Formats: sequence, structure tokens, C-alpha cells
Amino acid sequence: MTIPFTRWPEAFARRYREKGYWQDLPLTHILTRHADSDALAIIDGDRHYTYRQFHQAVNNLASALQAQGIKRGETALVQLGNVAEFY
Repeated sequence: MTIPFTRWPEAFARRYREKGYWQDLPLTHILTRHADSDALAIIDGDRHYTYRQFHQAVNNLASALQAQGIKRGETALVQLGNVAEFY
């Protein structure tokens, strides 16, 4: 099953790939690879999060979704604003 979404304009996507911002890897792959790192993963103004902190926040979200009945392998769409806030 695929979820419909609006793709980035190809010119933007090409530029982001050329600059190395997009690696054509799932975020989970990148995050898992750096899960034990204290290197900065997110900078949003005065807020800074390491990969370790971000990984913990992702695990917390996954646990909350599981508590709501989402099972492994099911698709869930989580839309977040472009700010570093974790609920």
C-alpha cells in the first residue's frame, strides 16, 4: 500500500542530492546507524538534539503508536511541523 504525498519539485530534489542533504536513505536507516552518537542531529534555534536524544524520541513515538494499536509493519503517517519539538 502506498500513501499519496506531494513530491518535492525535481529541481529542489536534485540540488539537495547534489549538496548531500538527501542521501536517498530512509531516516530510520540514518538514525539507527548513529543511535549511540552524541553528535548533533538537529539544531533549531537554541534547541540542540544529539542523535542519541533523537533516537530516544523516535522510540518514544513508536511506543506511543503501539499503545494506540499500530502494529509492526503497518503504515502510520505522522505529520510534524518543521520545528524541533517532541511530544
